[in-house]
Amino acid sequence: MNIPHSIEIEQTLLGNFLLDKNTLYAIEKLNIDDFYNEFHQAMFQVVRNLRNDNKTVDYIQVHEGLKKLGLNDLPYLNSLISNIPFSESTDHYVNTIREKSILRRLISECQTAISMATTGQEDPRSIKATLANKLDSIGTEQNEESDRLQDIFLKLIDDIENSNSKEQKKYLTGITDLDIITTGLHKEEVVVVAARPGVGKTALALQISRNLAINGLNILLLSREMSKAQMAKRFTLSKSNINGKRLRTGNVNDEEWKIIIETMIKLSKLPININTTCRSIPQIKNKLRETKADVLIIDYLQLLEPMNKSANREQQVSELSREIKNISLDFKIPVVLLSQLNRNADLRRPTLADLRESGAIEQDANSVVFIHLPAGKEIEKAVKEGLITEEFLQECTKNKNKVVEVIIAKQRDGELGEFYLQYMPNKLTFLSISNRRE
Repeated sequence: MNIPHSIEIEQTLLGNFLLDKNTLYAIEKLNIDDFYNEFHQAMFQVVRNLRNDNKTVDYIQVHEGLKKLGLNDLPYLNSLISNIPFSESTDHYVNTIREKSILRRLISECQTAISMATTGQEDPRSIKATLANKLDSIGTEQNEESDRLQDIFLKLIDDIENSNSKEQKKYLTGITDLDIITTGLHKEEVVVVAARPGVGKTALALQISRNLAINGLNILLLSREMSKAQMAKRFTLSKSNINGKRLRTGNVNDEEWKIIIETMIKLSKLPININTTCRSIPQIKNKLRETKADVLIIDYLQLLEPMNKSANREQQVSELSREIKNISLDFKIPVVLLSQLNRNADLRRPTLADLRESGAIEQDANSVVFIHLPAGKEIEKAVKEGLITEEFLQECTKNKNKVVEVIIAKQRDGELGEFYLQYMPNKLTFLSISNRRE
């Protein structure tokens, strides 16, 4: 088998390091084992150590460093600088070395999986999951962003200046009261939306995904609870003004059929991708790369396939929560993660302790939003405090809608708070007090 490598490119880049200090930035883009030749690995290690110690990288210093490693091949070292390479091709050299290194690792991991499968003693699902995780990690170790505080501040200034830009406004959820408190979704952040079953968390997720798509964002909506047809039907119901029961039973007249078709045509133009087959973290990552999504919405956490089948349930959910946080950071996108609440939340107002099966969900999330159906006394208290009006309650009763409290229980970089919405179960739509157009 021909092992992917390029001795000539490795030689040229290392020679560049000795002859042109302007090429030393490339050190941060490579690891020792990216080099195929063992002498080249050692030389790169010496060069990197000199660079990290703020010492001059030159022929003499590198030669001394190699001698300490027991390598004193002076003729070979001389050959690396016998011809002056073109430093403007440094990025090309780096990319070539990285690509060859990735290919070697792919071969190695696949060979390991083949060996495990050949013995017949390993669980096939375990082999598959292990291989998927290994393959997914290959090529992602290098952080191409600067670690220097000066550069981080410069990027932060750009982020602050752009926080009120047209681009950031694309990330507004369209739920007015929610956007007032949170200023919308944010890249590299996870927003957990948690509720008991039947309260409307999926409906809220669909409404947010539709609003974001209208803003021009590419949405990846993952559901392990419903089929694609069920999700599509819910989208249609929320925008068609057709009675939900009539739509579900197919008992619609010609005029309603016309409205349904027109609604579907409008919705089909939105950049929303619905997937119901992704069960594992590697599958989710692959789908994100395939769709190039701007926002990921997962319905819901506890239905995802755990990575470690032998761990207890709390450990499994904790690991899934952490991996989803890593996805938001690695792909630089917002993630809306739906989650179940414990049964205790049926009896009272939910708290962070009610997040089901793992406290890690709270720790990993940037924000936690609860959807709560308040009891009679809670509603009376909200009226007394001026959070809702008698007119609002009368309207809900008249339309057979539900009063829903939305609680911002955690927001890492913002305020906490709560507000009330009118939930229309028959249309799977939320309306805020301040803006009935949502």
